[in-house]
Amino acid sequence: MRIIAYCITALLPCATALARIGETEQQIEARYGQPIKIVSASELPAPGVTKIYESAGIKILVTFLDGTSASEDYSKASPGQLERSEIETILAANAG
Repeated sequence: MRIIAYCITALLPCATALARIGETEQQIEARYGQPIKIVSASELPAPGVTKIYESAGIKILVTFLDGTSASEDYSKASPGQLERSEIETILAANAG
């Protein structure tokens, strides 16, 4: 059990958070504003439409399928890793 705890602690700074699955494009834009980029299929081969938003120094990559968020990935907008407090804030905001 201690090994698992150590592994999680070691990987936490590298982690991204996935959440808010199921929201519409309009709901995402109400929360994050207009996308700063729409990613083409040649740049990121994924089904659906992928848009990148930026809010409070966090970059949010959202993939939409049929107009609904199917995947969200959070990372630092500037080079660097998410701080523990940023991860906790994202997780708290997306808790069910």
